[in-house]
Amino acid sequence: MPDRRSSLAAGRRRRLALTVLIILIATALPGPGLAAAGATPPSAQVPAAHMPAAQVQAAQELAGGVTYPPAVIFSGYGAGDTRFMGFPSLYNGSSTNGEGVRSSRYLLGHSTNRDAVGLGGTVLRQSRNGGNFEVMDSADGYVPPSNFVRLAVAGGAVYGFTFEDRSVTTKSLPAAQRCTDLSCRRKFDRWMLAGDTWRRAGEATVSFPARGNDVAWARLYQGPILAADGQTLLTTVYGRYNDKHGWAYFSAVADSTDDGVTWTVRSELAVSTTEMYNEASLAPTSDGGLVAVIRKDENLRGSPTPNIPANVALYVRRSSTQSAAGPWSPLDASARLAAEGGNSPSVELLGNGALVIGSGRPDNLLRVSYDGRGTTWSEPFVLYSNTPTAGGDADGWYTFDPYNANGDRVRRPMRHLGSSTTMGIEAIGGNQLYVVGDNCASGWGCPCPATAQNPRGWECPQRASGYPKGTLNGLWRTTVTVDNGRTGRLDLPGMFQRDELTVLDPTFSRYGSCPQGPAGCRQSYAAFAFDGDVRPDTSTVTPDRSLTLRLPRAYRLTGVGAYAFLQGGADLRIEVSDDGQSWSTPARSARDGYLRPFSAPVSAQYLRISDPNAITDPLAAFLNEVELYGS
Repeated sequence: MPDRRSSLAAGRRRRLALTVLIILIATALPGPGLAAAGATPPSAQVPAAHMPAAQVQAAQELAGGVTYPPAVIFSGYGAGDTRFMGFPSLYNGSSTNGEGVRSSRYLLGHSTNRDAVGLGGTVLRQSRNGGNFEVMDSADGYVPPSNFVRLAVAGGAVYGFTFEDRSVTTKSLPAAQRCTDLSCRRKFDRWMLAGDTWRRAGEATVSFPARGNDVAWARLYQGPILAADGQTLLTTVYGRYNDKHGWAYFSAVADSTDDGVTWTVRSELAVSTTEMYNEASLAPTSDGGLVAVIRKDENLRGSPTPNIPANVALYVRRSSTQSAAGPWSPLDASARLAAEGGNSPSVELLGNGALVIGSGRPDNLLRVSYDGRGTTWSEPFVLYSNTPTAGGDADGWYTFDPYNANGDRVRRPMRHLGSSTTMGIEAIGGNQLYVVGDNCASGWGCPCPATAQNPRGWECPQRASGYPKGTLNGLWRTTVTVDNGRTGRLDLPGMFQRDELTVLDPTFSRYGSCPQGPAGCRQSYAAFAFDGDVRPDTSTVTPDRSLTLRLPRAYRLTGVGAYAFLQGGADLRIEVSDDGQSWSTPARSARDGYLRPFSAPVSAQYLRISDPNAITDPLAAFLNEVELYGS
């Protein structure tokens, strides 16, 4: 029998570590002004005309809310430094150990060059507490990655992928290292994070079997994500097909089962020879499916080629499965969420079951689906705005100075100037998001001096003025708290940290991606079920795919919220007990997102959650996150 004093000391150490982590989040992430400042607009359903009839009947609106402190600029270059700082990407690389202690790590990428293809200038930074971001070294002169994912492998390795294809990213390399054949237009650099250093890990190749790989150019965007099984990677890819397909614009979904070395496009979210669909983002839904948010540029203007949109629309498509092949809800009026604010969409699922879309133009916006199904969305919350008020044309646009020998001129809507409205949004807990954005779009958002790379400053709106947040090239951040509108959530992470919650299962499995055998898989821990992180790279897996909990006392339980990968069509089996010996199965109401509500409250101190389906893959993930509701 272990010494009780040792056990108590271990508990105190875990509680101390948790206290330190909470202090870091509370003081380092939001910056000044911790008072809740986010107004809560009415939570609105998608208009019935924009939803299939079945969705209109099923929509159950939750009375949730959003709060956030005022965003603050936390990073910018000093006086005399003419580099830009915009178009940020963000990844939460934090990890949980076996005792439930969370170690913080955030990866931040941003551009230092103007907004043009092939100029490079991406800088990667990291922070261990969400506060100070230090520059990470890049290797071999290559363009560093801006899309990140952690695999369910033994070391919990983080991999990164470049945004632009290798026909673009290798242009500045010596001739022998450039990628010049047609296949380079669908190849991307693949990186692995080893400690604090990025190491090249070969190439990632995307195949378009339905299109014969006839791609003019492609971009990997806002991802990838690890599917619920802990083995399959999913990503969006957008670009343009070549003349064999009418130079059509496309946005598609691809998957990989070899850790991102090869990818196959399984479905097209949007494809058109006349309409410009592009950026898209994926996330799991609370009911086990997928949601995709898609940008569409509309009412294009410009000379000689119309390529600047008067408005950027936002579309949403859903799938009831986590297969890249769908099936997906139709791309029609029901998918059109908004005529504005569709730039650079990013979607995230929180531990409390809510989905969040970050997008913009005009302004940096946040929308919430409180039940996480993606069928109803709140009105947009404005997180940050830096639109100039003077210097534009009479029609509300801004005409840039001539920039080439032909005197061609670029025009943008004044309301699109200032911030690029590209944001990095990442879940940092069960109900919180860390959000980073830019103050000025690199090269065209704010006035800028002439430089060697931009001799006349022609891309910058030199006559624009009245920027409410100024014209510093810098990044802002805030922390958003999302109340999902559900009451009675029990504090399982706190109970586990205080040694009040006991997990009775004696053995936890290795799982995930391990082609060389289980030793290369991710080691599962009980703590992974209560860390506020729904991603499958931290999943609780037992040999019999069952988890038994003993609570500190008997509670009146009203339901179980769970993200789980099930190996068949039957939903989770949930059993309760007063003594851990005699078990009963409470009657349940219809599933509501991630919540399996009980028909009536049940009193219990013990809870067992299991997969009732036959085990066909013992290396698959199981319980990615569990929450209990009651009193």
